[in-house]
Amino acid sequence: MTKKLLMMAMLLSAFAFAVPASGQDDNVTVVIDENFDSFTEGSEDAPATTDIGGYSGKLYKLGWSGSSSKVYEAGGKLKVAGSGALETGNLKKAVSTQVLKITARVRAAADYGEAITFAVGYSFKNQVVFNDNKWHDVTLYVGSVSSSSRLKITPLLEGFFIDEIKAVTSPTIVAVPVPELPSQADGVSFTAKWAHDRTNKDYLLDVYSKADNGSKEYVLKDEVVKVVSAYASTVEKKVEGLDASKTYYYTVRGRNKNGNVSDYSDEIEVIRVLKSIDAPKAIAATGVTATSFRANWEAVAEAKRYAVNLTKTKTLQAATTVKVLDDDFAKVTMGSLEKVEFGLLSDFDSYTKTPGWSAVDFALASGYMVLSPYSKTSSLTTPKLDLTADNGACTVNFNMAEGAYGHYTSGSKVTVSLYDTDPNVDGFEGTPLESKTVTTNKGFADYKVEFTKGAATSYIMFSYENGSTTNKIFFDAINVEQKMPAGAKVTTAISVNETEDTYYDFTIDSPEDNTVYSYTVNAIGLTVVDGELADLYSNESNKIEVSLSGSVGIDNVDNQGDVVVKADNGTISVSLATAGRIAVYDLTGRLIAQTYGKAGANTLSVAQRQVVVVRAANKSFKLAL
Repeated sequence: MTKKLLMMAMLLSAFAFAVPASGQDDNVTVVIDENFDSFTEGSEDAPATTDIGGYSGKLYKLGWSGSSSKVYEAGGKLKVAGSGALETGNLKKAVSTQVLKITARVRAAADYGEAITFAVGYSFKNQVVFNDNKWHDVTLYVGSVSSSSRLKITPLLEGFFIDEIKAVTSPTIVAVPVPELPSQADGVSFTAKWAHDRTNKDYLLDVYSKADNGSKEYVLKDEVVKVVSAYASTVEKKVEGLDASKTYYYTVRGRNKNGNVSDYSDEIEVIRVLKSIDAPKAIAATGVTATSFRANWEAVAEAKRYAVNLTKTKTLQAATTVKVLDDDFAKVTMGSLEKVEFGLLSDFDSYTKTPGWSAVDFALASGYMVLSPYSKTSSLTTPKLDLTADNGACTVNFNMAEGAYGHYTSGSKVTVSLYDTDPNVDGFEGTPLESKTVTTNKGFADYKVEFTKGAATSYIMFSYENGSTTNKIFFDAINVEQKMPAGAKVTTAISVNETEDTYYDFTIDSPEDNTVYSYTVNAIGLTVVDGELADLYSNESNKIEVSLSGSVGIDNVDNQGDVVVKADNGTISVSLATAGRIAVYDLTGRLIAQTYGKAGANTLSVAQRQVVVVRAANKSFKLAL
């Protein structure tokens, strides 16, 4: 597991809990009830420094397990530090045929969150994940527990605080199944599925659609679903004969051998499971001005939203060295060199100037991108780059430092690799075209790596493994350079924007001369993968090019053999080798100016801030004014 899993929503337990609504349950057995009020040393801000775990510690003397470790008092609470554990004694009052309800009040020690695992014996393990350090009430339900089982609570990262914990059991507590998103749903049928608890005899399934006023229109009501095998871990029921034009939902209740029925499970919306989705057809931009335009495309039936990709292509006027990619990570505003923060992988484009970067085990420090390995190699990968210029030769320049908590070390290896396909697709890196290793100096320093095999779809990956240390790699800046000739076209990704509409309005802050802007679109549908809702992307649409009117996208000087045409502040200059007609048209084909030109220089005046076509000497010239 990587730290990026901390950004997931809080995971709930394998089973929920309900007491029948028919009356109060007077037969509740309390198995655990501890508020830690007697652990008075220290505080949340400054926990005590004596480990009270182990067989000689204060916890064991009060009946908790001696395998607890790195546990500290915190003013009426406990802190369990990273790599520590809190474990109860035997759950002597637990009953193997009854459901155990566990409630706890916990919070992460680190401000970026924590993943806390609750395990009971060998048969139950559940991880609860937070992305903050606020107090949370956690409720877990274990279908059956041996009186010799223990509850063990362990953190994954920097630890957690616990304020109280309680566990109860009763013959009338019924496990509420947690239903899954159907992995088979085609509009006319689907397979409902949920986890089975062996204390439940059978289940009651409801399937329905909803009218405009929200009332339920049932397909199945209290449909009894029996358990196929005593050893089954899940229960399934295929529902058929549905109307493909409607949206369906299902809930399920558990029923134990005494006839007690649980509360309803969470309602599951049946999502049609897609294997693919059509690419949109992009159509011409509208509302084009000198600084803005509207991108347009045709709707795709299964799309829930669209991703609009904006790029720019600049034509070089002279041979030069071009930074194909250049990022100083100034958009990173979280964390610091002394204390990094862990960001959302889904928000990665918000941390970089150019969209399309990706990472494994990353962190953030204001102005820096950080590689922070957790038990494996951490990596940072650039967006897709066209590195075919200069026969594939390119230079990767970067400024970085190795260290942690504001202190710097040296001597570790950072590998820089060139790939011709995305190394992060399906988690398989493949084989790089070239790979080079640099050794870190102490403190921030500049490094340079040169490659010779750049391709049209190249990626640069930086990878780092810190062994058993807490060291990280801090990148201050990364750029990729290539030598390019005059006339070369340099394409750069600008942004990726999502919308539910079939259009998106772009504003270009600083339009560049000799530059054409373009867009493509991906349709995004919803599908189900391994029981989880997932986005399904189409292929990219066709590309639409946009020349911003007035200043962008077309040269204002054009030279074709013996004819030279220039545009400047509403004046068009045409140099002819021999006399002949000169005509100026707007982009609709309307004639807006003409003259019979003499050999040599000629001028015509037209309105500014438009794109025109000049015809002279049987040649066409497209110019921006």
